[in-house]
Amino acid sequence: MQSDVWGSISDQGVVTHITAGKFAQSSITINGWLHDFLWAQASQDNGKEDLKGIMALRFPRFSQGLAQDPTTRRIWFGIATAHDFESHDDITEERLYQNIFASYFGQLAFIFLWTSGNLFHVAWQGNFESWVPDPLHVRPIAHAIWDPHFGQPAVEAFTRGGAPGPVNIAYSGVYQWWYTIGLRTNEDLYTGALFLLFISAISLIAGWLHLQPKWKPSVSWFKNAESRLNHHLSGLFGVSSLAWTGHLVHVAIPASRGEYVRLNNFLNVLPHPQGLGPLFTCQWNLYAQNPDSSSHLFATSQGAGAAILTLLGGFHPQTQSLWLTDMAHHHLAIAFIFLIAGHMYRTNFGIGHSMKDLFSLARAENPSLSRLCYRRIWGSRNRRALILGWAYYLDAFSSYPLRTWLPSVYRGHDNWYTKAKPLEHTTAPGGEEPTSRCQTFSSM
Repeated sequence: MQSDVWGSISDQGVVTHITAGKFAQSSITINGWLHDFLWAQASQDNGKEDLKGIMALRFPRFSQGLAQDPTTRRIWFGIATAHDFESHDDITEERLYQNIFASYFGQLAFIFLWTSGNLFHVAWQGNFESWVPDPLHVRPIAHAIWDPHFGQPAVEAFTRGGAPGPVNIAYSGVYQWWYTIGLRTNEDLYTGALFLLFISAISLIAGWLHLQPKWKPSVSWFKNAESRLNHHLSGLFGVSSLAWTGHLVHVAIPASRGEYVRLNNFLNVLPHPQGLGPLFTCQWNLYAQNPDSSSHLFATSQGAGAAILTLLGGFHPQTQSLWLTDMAHHHLAIAFIFLIAGHMYRTNFGIGHSMKDLFSLARAENPSLSRLCYRRIWGSRNRRALILGWAYYLDAFSSYPLRTWLPSVYRGHDNWYTKAKPLEHTTAPGGEEPTSRCQTFSSM
């Protein structure tokens, strides 16, 4: 990075510079390259006061103390504290919120880019199309090994899975997951990689946009708790769960029954024989009739049923995994609950309801409600919802049809459970510690 640096030179040939203090042409008290650079800048100014030079290495701009450090510590400490916003120079509460908000989009961009890379590398160097017809015997390939130091013994040892050269075997479980959700060809993987790459670019643009003066949110915007609740409940949990239900119903479940559904035949293949009829006639139980039999062979029509939303419970006897139709039903229920819950809070644009108004209206009809603790009710409800959610997730880790093939498919779920277990006793809404003080409705 470059930034302007001011300084002055005296008649005795001594330069006063903000990055290194006073030094003469013969000074050896500072780094040599820095001395030569600053003296060259001073000499070009021919002794004028208020010389102005260009300092090529002024990273990090957020810390003048580190920027003046002539050692490599400036680089490593600058990288290490890039997101320690509270330690940055001239940080304010508003800038802190804005930087965290922009970093959120950057984090999303990295996540989407990472998952896009997984899809791309498997499609490019993996054996997904060869693995799909015989997933029990063909070993999935993560990527090729391009190491010039490999001798012939190493090449022979790492040439596996039917590959022409040395490869790494995939133990992450991505093959099993993609197989479960209906992906079957390398074209599917490339399409997913391009889509996620596009979303990653959109996230980067959104992060940059919200750092521009015209689009920077104010502190009041960040501190509007009801707007955040509406966004996260309805937008994040509700809409995303509904979208995932749509994918399971329209793509994953038909693929598990040997039917290939993509954009070219999306409108021609009905996920259920009766289409949307049961939905509009309120005969929703029809969607649960005729489920897959216990002898259903995954990815084939053998033993397949027609149900799309079921509550069978337990595990499929052939795969020892959850039923896909049960998972679709679960996500649809989650979407319904969170879409309704999100509209109990009002956004900055006046969309939705207000918990305070709802309880105030109820209090007018029943004064005894004023004795309830709003904060305690809120904390208790969310904590138990979190516990119930993770309890379901513990059971949902066996959602792969090849559950018995690789223990590593549980790894991600076990890691998340390990991280979430302490939340059972410590988590409160918004990251706050639960308080014993009752905030009654009359104090709102």
